[in-house]
Amino acid sequence: MYNNYNYNYILYLKKIIQQMLSNENKDTDKINDLLEQLKIYTNKLQEEMKLEIDNVKDTKINDVIPSYMFFDENIQKTYGICPVLFESTLEKQKWLNSTKDKGNLFYIQRDYYLNNNDLFCLQNKLDVIKNDLFNFHKEYMVNDDFTKLYSCISIFTTYFKVPCKSKRIKYRFNTGVNILSELIKKTSLPLHIYISILLHEKIDTIIEYESLIPITLESNYYNICSKKYNTLIKDFQTYSIDYKKLKNNIQNNIEYMKILEGLHIKNNLST
Repeated sequence: MYNNYNYNYILYLKKIIQQMLSNENKDTDKINDLLEQLKIYTNKLQEEMKLEIDNVKDTKINDVIPSYMFFDENIQKTYGICPVLFESTLEKQKWLNSTKDKGNLFYIQRDYYLNNNDLFCLQNKLDVIKNDLFNFHKEYMVNDDFTKLYSCISIFTTYFKVPCKSKRIKYRFNTGVNILSELIKKTSLPLHIYISILLHEKIDTIIEYESLIPITLESNYYNICSKKYNTLIKDFQTYSIDYKKLKNNIQNNIEYMKILEGLHIKNNLST
């Protein structure tokens, strides 16, 4: 949690420094000493703010009351600025309990941002579909092709993670594209779409998938498998888009609240 002593001491230092600067006979050494202290304690407060945010993941949601949450638009309209914003979690809990709705809106909004049930459900659905697709590949493809597919995924994962693409990395990527293209041709499955969704990166192959016809499987068996696979891919894509959209919305809102919190702190320190 934020150290209230650090926050108040920063305000005290600002006040003393402003008073000393207004004097005709300025003690430059003393002012510089106070400015250095101000810098140290401001850095401490900023570190504590970051630590509180980082520790949210490791703390029970019911025990977490992030200060930035008080800058949610709906929470501000309902409660105004929290008077114990930089006090302990216990003090914030007491203040919320003293409000008209006992902090009910705050806790609803907090759970939306930190423990979103819709996000959790989408993640579970994605995990199930990923597992179904993995099993489908294992059953549908011969062992060697199955191994090649996941080798390609490993190659592409490395390629997209590395910021500087060496000749070796590019060569391996192109090799992976060639192998993937052969697998698509052999299975007549849109494996490139599966990998694109999985890695959140567009994978282009050297063949036109739409022009392929099944060449290694009996027609009826292929049609059944193709229909099942396309359904899985469609659901995989839909849930991936929904998950990413909701997650980005939550993260963007949290970042915006943190900015508002930072501006609030800055304005208080400058007065």
